[in-house]
Amino acid sequence: MVEILFMLRVSERFCCTDSFACRLRCHAANGEVFSVAFTRTSVRVSAYEDDALLAAVETWADGMPALN
Repeated sequence: MVEILFMLRVSERFCCTDSFACRLRCHAANGEVFSVAFTRTSVRVSAYEDDALLAAVETWADGMPALN
């Protein structure tokens, strides 16, 4: 099981186009640091080494109705 702690890194809102961006710097229980970036249309995971982290983020995102 992968345990992930999310910490807010950067967030922005662009009122003219009603879009947003948010980047989280995340720390996994195994000490790995990676990023998750959200926009209105996508979620991007980067700088991870363990594929279990990607699977954990995908599982979490699938359970969030607002992201579907």
